[in-house]
Amino acid sequence: MKTFIYMVRHGESPKTEGNERTRGLTEKGQLDANRIINILKGEEIEVFISSPYKRSILTIQDLANCLGKEIIEYEDLKERLFSTENRRLSDEELLPLLKRSFSDPNFSLEGAESNAFCQERAIKILKELLNTQLSQLIFSFNPL
Repeated sequence: MKTFIYMVRHGESPKTEGNERTRGLTEKGQLDANRIINILKGEEIEVFISSPYKRSILTIQDLANCLGKEIIEYEDLKERLFSTENRRLSDEELLPLLKRSFSDPNFSLEGAESNAFCQERAIKILKELLNTQLSQLIFSFNPL
């Protein structure tokens, strides 16, 4: 049996609304979520997986509803923690961290996560899901 995994990055989200977990989608993000329906509605997706972040769930919610499926949330698909504070870092703060973390996958600020750690937790979930032998999966996630 073949397994197909469709990975969908969450739609555009307002950068000032709510905290990292509660930010929704912008109008453009919702339009992109609607495009996902048109692209994937005929793929017979069996399982919908998402990070617990509202923007990720909203990105695939309408498609899941259209196909009569529930979305299963996995905490370990959450966004990478860049700092110990529960706030969005400004672009001026974030860009140097991103550059350094891509040149050194094990780099992180104290109490935060490295790229390597974030990837390990996401890969663990992916392997667990692949072991269930499902043929169609969709992920909505926070890739950093």
